Amino acid sequence: MDPKSIAGYRILEKVGCGGMGVVYRARDAVLDRDVALKYINSPSSCTDELVEGLIREAKIASSLKHPGIVAIYGFFREGPCIAMEYICGDPLSTLVTDGGINLNQIVNLALQVSEALHYAHRSGVVHADLKPSNIMLDSNGRARILDFGLSRWRLTEELRTVSYSGKHLQRLTGTIPYMSPELALGQPIDYRNDIFSLGCILFEMMTGQRPFDGSNPAAILNNLLNNMPQGIDILRQNVPEALASLVLNMLEKNPDRRLSSLADAIVVLKKFSIASSQTREKVKRRRYCRKWTRKGLPLALAFSVILALYWIFHPADAKHQVRVFLAQPENYQDGGGVPLDGVIWSSVVNGLHTLGSVQPLLRYQPSSKSENLAELAKDAGSDEWIFIRYQPNTSLNNIHLQRIRTEDSALLRQVYFTLPYSSKQQSAQAVFSQVLALYNDIEVSGSKSFANLSYGTYQQFANIYSSLHRGVGNRETLFEDLLSLINQSKAFPAAEFLAVDLAYDLYMDSGVSDYLLRAEKLLSDLRAYHPNSILLLQREAWLAIGKRDILRVEEIIEELSELSPGDPEILFLRSRLAELEGKLDLANILLLQASEIITLPISELYRAATLAIRVGDVHAARTYLTQILQLTPGNTITMGRLGLLELLYGDVNRAIAIYNELLQHKQHRSYLVNIGLALMLQKKYHEARQRFIHALELQPGSRVVKINLVDVELVLGNRKEAETLCESLLRDYQAMKDIGASDKMIQAQCLAHLGRYKKAIAITQKVLAELPSDAEIAYQAAVVYILSGEKKSALMNARRALRKGMDRRWFDLPVFANTPVAGLRS
Repeated sequence: MDPKSIAGYRILEKVGCGGMGVVYRARDAVLDRDVALKYINSPSSCTDELVEGLIREAKIASSLKHPGIVAIYGFFREGPCIAMEYICGDPLSTLVTDGGINLNQIVNLALQVSEALHYAHRSGVVHADLKPSNIMLDSNGRARILDFGLSRWRLTEELRTVSYSGKHLQRLTGTIPYMSPELALGQPIDYRNDIFSLGCILFEMMTGQRPFDGSNPAAILNNLLNNMPQGIDILRQNVPEALASLVLNMLEKNPDRRLSSLADAIVVLKKFSIASSQTREKVKRRRYCRKWTRKGLPLALAFSVILALYWIFHPADAKHQVRVFLAQPENYQDGGGVPLDGVIWSSVVNGLHTLGSVQPLLRYQPSSKSENLAELAKDAGSDEWIFIRYQPNTSLNNIHLQRIRTEDSALLRQVYFTLPYSSKQQSAQAVFSQVLALYNDIEVSGSKSFANLSYGTYQQFANIYSSLHRGVGNRETLFEDLLSLINQSKAFPAAEFLAVDLAYDLYMDSGVSDYLLRAEKLLSDLRAYHPNSILLLQREAWLAIGKRDILRVEEIIEELSELSPGDPEILFLRSRLAELEGKLDLANILLLQASEIITLPISELYRAATLAIRVGDVHAARTYLTQILQLTPGNTITMGRLGLLELLYGDVNRAIAIYNELLQHKQHRSYLVNIGLALMLQKKYHEARQRFIHALELQPGSRVVKINLVDVELVLGNRKEAETLCESLLRDYQAMKDIGASDKMIQAQCLAHLGRYKKAIAITQKVLAELPSDAEIAYQAAVVYILSGEKKSALMNARRALRKGMDRRWFDLPVFANTPVAGLRS
């Protein structure tokens, strides 16, 4: 008889029977969500010892936090029963058909499963029973792995009894075809067991057949232990050799000869994933070109497009500046509780920033002994890297700096010296001067003295840098601290470059023009003495992007292409320019190209996640954000983007929870605005209005807050207040010389609210012509057209927004009520 409830969960229905028992869908009345309850087989035979073992495994599994792994919520002795995340979808086994799955889909799913497994393996957890029925495809088509850590417990119990009865062997029929040889033989297993199982799954996905099959469990075991599978190319043509080789390597019976890590599989799969994305984009471009050619596009324009694409994808060959990778070392304490390595590291950073032909590539996350710095340097696309060793217990030559070539790990130069511990001021300067000695073949600025920077100055810089890249602390306050630090020093190029970067980020986040002016002033000060034209040009390009000066950005890119051709930073700038022009697909492609050359730095990972959110690529956005959080756990900026992802495409309640948690750390305008939007989706309009008003108190001039407040005031019937806000916004725009596309659409909405439909539509049409592929612009256009009574145009743009990734939930807002757009589904 099925249970009715357990521990506050109300049982709704039985959804299946698995190897561990019966699975029910239940309702959590408190959190208002569905959960999956898994009851263990034969509860009467579950001794206290077995239950405790299961609890231990459940604890391990519940520690895994990854978008590709189903979360465990709790364990109840009554049953025994496990509460876990409920996935509305189908198991992978339903997708595997005769002949296999589409190759692009195989690559994407394999990449998702590999990344989740690799994360678990690095966390010390082995699945031990990976098979298609344990991989669910959720409503977005993303692969989610079930039973992490619990499968080992079940298999251990069942394998103990295999030799006693054929019935028990029969119970393992669904597991044996994916079981590693070492597990079948009762030998100890590790993560390589999962690699073998994944190889079996990939083989089946590609060919529609299991690699080791038979008429009964005994025959399957015999094939598993003694026979090799058929060649993939025999069962399915046109499978790339690299993919087929990868799978066969995963299926090696001897674990010592098997693929050693899923990190290698991820590299291969990512290359195929990127290649397929680029192929699809090329097909789209060819179709686009054919379409316009038929309409008589002038030959000169076609030629200019080809020439532009040539320069994007085929930069010229020439010598570029030296890209030097530097990772923070492990912390040492100087006896006073201050990490002395932070001072040493920041002294090296400043030394690199004073060199005329060096581009520092900084890695925030401190390196551990288990990491290979040479490999990290290669991933970063560097020419050289610096190794720092500080031995605090050694009285003589306690500092060792090495300059190493990345390509072949050749030692180019090294210095040993003694840190004068008794004088902290001299300690910092000793490190700085030795860095210059390492690079005495490269131009150094001589117009300013760097000898006055103190131990405390370097220590403060290291603390600010660390806080920024971990996403903790108030960025506005950190910026002021950085300016104070710069004002105390005659020349501190590392701090000045960081201040320019931070000012640009603050401007892009807030729209406050004062940050852009301060960034220009800092850059002007740097130009007065700094010899590194490439570092200066890169920052100038960012500020030109902030001012929407497309011609200047293009000029700078051409200059950089001549000075440092092949530099991945040029791809980043081209991507930013494409984004500015509304070419979001091209911006994504350029980032993917850069990622083939180097591991994306945190700043570009963050931007890649933002781009993916804008185009509705939920999987890519989650992947990027997860990577950042792995590098900088608890990063509040990244958590804010994760909240936005949930707000736009995921769980609205989860979005509210994320932003409420962030508000405990900092009262930020964007957190309150997004909570307000989430509350509007939940039709809690009075609460939404309170959040918008609070956000406006924090930032009185915020145009984003004002337009959202307009919407909620209209819903609540406060038309006079809404019109007053619209008039205020229009006055703001009259005072601005140049405004971006989003601000133009806000302007159009205000005009439409005030009944000035003709001008509102004219602005909207102009922005749509500039940014035809932007989902958010299409959505805002639908709003303007609805307000203007143009229902057909509204419907057309709403459908365009949907095709470009906009979630359907946004068409349920009151502005669309009683119109053809309401609840739009296609």
